[in-house]
Amino acid sequence: GTALHLFGGYDITPHKKLRKSDPPIHNYNITDDMKINEFPTVTVFQRKKRLLDSDYLLQCFAYSHWMKKRKTESIQFAFSSLSLDILDNDKYKDITEENRFLIDLVFSEPKAFAVIDKRHLEIICKEASLLISNPPTKQLAVSSSYVNENLSEEERIKELEKLIRTFKLKAAIHQGFRHGTGDTKSLIKFPEELLCILWMHRWAVADKISLENFKCLLKTDITFDVLQCSRKTFYNPEWIKHNIISNVVETVKILVDDNKKVLETYYKKVANISARLKAALMHTLTTDIVKALLRFGPDPVFLERTDHSNKIEEKLRLNVDLLKENPKTFTPTMLTEAILASIPNKIQSYVVKMAKFTPFDDILYNHPRAATNSTWVQGTSWSHFLVKIPLKNLDDITGESFPSIVEYFEMVISGRISVEELFESSKKAKTKTKKKQAKDNDNDNDKTPASDKNLVKDLIVEIKGTMMVIAEDRIRNILEQQVDKLCGLCGISL
Repeated sequence: GTALHLFGGYDITPHKKLRKSDPPIHNYNITDDMKINEFPTVTVFQRKKRLLDSDYLLQCFAYSHWMKKRKTESIQFAFSSLSLDILDNDKYKDITEENRFLIDLVFSEPKAFAVIDKRHLEIICKEASLLISNPPTKQLAVSSSYVNENLSEEERIKELEKLIRTFKLKAAIHQGFRHGTGDTKSLIKFPEELLCILWMHRWAVADKISLENFKCLLKTDITFDVLQCSRKTFYNPEWIKHNIISNVVETVKILVDDNKKVLETYYKKVANISARLKAALMHTLTTDIVKALLRFGPDPVFLERTDHSNKIEEKLRLNVDLLKENPKTFTPTMLTEAILASIPNKIQSYVVKMAKFTPFDDILYNHPRAATNSTWVQGTSWSHFLVKIPLKNLDDITGESFPSIVEYFEMVISGRISVEELFESSKKAKTKTKKKQAKDNDNDNDKTPASDKNLVKDLIVEIKGTMMVIAEDRIRNILEQQVDKLCGLCGISL
């Protein structure tokens, strides 16, 4: 288009017929019915006199080189765009929408679950093949440790195709922050970034409504109901892993794997039904998070300014500073990240503090009744497996003390949840021997042994000395408060 304008004397308008503005300089066999189909966003500075000197030709060459580079290297295909393409039933007709959905019979018919599992495995294998063949996941796949770097790109893709054929029916796609660690290894050997995308496709879709919600979240021009602090491109493997997958997997582990004895009071044989229970909870948690993200976005502004919201913002700003010092660790720096990270923490804390944990009375409210050792009663659907969030500090909170995920988001963003409530840490309860318990009781008033107190005291003095060189008063004051709390816990006075 630019060449026609510069050399042919034509006014160029995208998708319109060519109009001559001046008599043509030379006959390039250009006719009036020709159209320009592409018009890149490039500004070309043109001289008043069209002189074919070296500077002018160099400008044309630079433009041509830039256009070639733009088409091959500069275009960054977003992960969300690729997911949208894969989920488009018109583009990939062999992956039908119906095969993605959970049918209600999966909960009431023993053999239905195996059928659904087989369908999902076929879809995962097809989607994995698409991911290694299309940008941007193609670049991640061919550069992963699963393929030999000395092979050509085509040979690497063939090696990855062989890995796809090893996918197993009961294998976990991704196992959260434990993925790839020694204590838990996935049966699926595949680049982790691609597994994050496959995980989202698997658990964010349960029916037509959840599929449409997921597609809306993937749109590049999405607008949220709540004003955002920044324009965050959040749909990428790293963000998905840390904020959605890890928190959903950990929540399901707490509710099912870590509390099988509690489940035995409700189910006759937990082993026969636990796989379906975990699948239903995975779908419910993920689809609820998608609904919350659609409404509140990844980086929302507080709806109301309260003392709670001010303290939470202060905590998030401190996390940003801490992340700069140690960028390899994951620390929530946005409000949505903090909310998502708090979900498994709050449930774990609630389980530990309850003398008798009865999840079906509160967290798993409206839980369906079992019909057999491996099925639920007729009419059960995945939407019956609701997960509620237990709240500890009920100050300034009206309504339920066990809100849904979307309601919990709204409570936090409205400034009704304290910073202590949001960033509540969780530790699993540890069983103690009688000897250990007796020793702990003797040391209630002196929690730190005398032999260690001097060492702790010296360390605290060093920390305080280091804090004095911190220029920003806000960070220094926060650290001083935390050190003072540590002194109080250890029974040390300076």
